Amino acid sequence: MKASSRSVADVLIVTENFIEAADISDAIPGVSPDRIVHIRELHAGGHFWQNPKFAPALGVLSYRRSETSFNAVARLLVERGSALLLLDPSPEVQAQFECAALTRPFTAADLTRTIASIDFSGNGLKIGSDPG
Repeated sequence: MKASSRSVADVLIVTENFIEAADISDAIPGVSPDRIVHIRELHAGGHFWQNPKFAPALGVLSYRRSETSFNAVARLLVERGSALLLLDPSPEVQAQFECAALTRPFTAADLTRTIASIDFSGNGLKIGSDPG
């Protein structure tokens, strides 16, 4: 995989669960682990949201109704060209962002299948390509 033009990451994962984040990372073939950023809560990513060059190809966001910034962050990522995969969104939230979603509990196969179904042609992420 040639050097990415993205400033910080190709993939952003926002989930409190470290094991879930590792499973998600493993389900994204062809993306070097050093191009995947994991944060536990949206407020921890403030420096990313303020950086106009931060535009990961894929944002995987665990939906928590208590996080008032969720809609703003999801909208910001979409505006910057990121594809979204939401974990546990309400049907209304999924419809609002017209994106892929998974509801817990999900299997590794569910995760792999869902990520493979996302169209990255508009933002350049090469899923499944050889990172070497």
